[in-house]
Amino acid sequence: MNDLTTSRLDRQNILNNSIALKEIETELSSHIHGSIWKEETWFTF
Repeated sequence: MNDLTTSRLDRQNILNNSIALKEIETELSSHIHGSIWKEETWFTF
């Protein structure tokens, strides 16, 4: 796995991958609660 903190291209690839984004959303929602806005889940810190 690449270090996403130093690889701009890898970060862009993940953010453009709808499957990866759904996996991230699922993982985050099992630990923190997001807000639903316009049929999307938003996480704020």
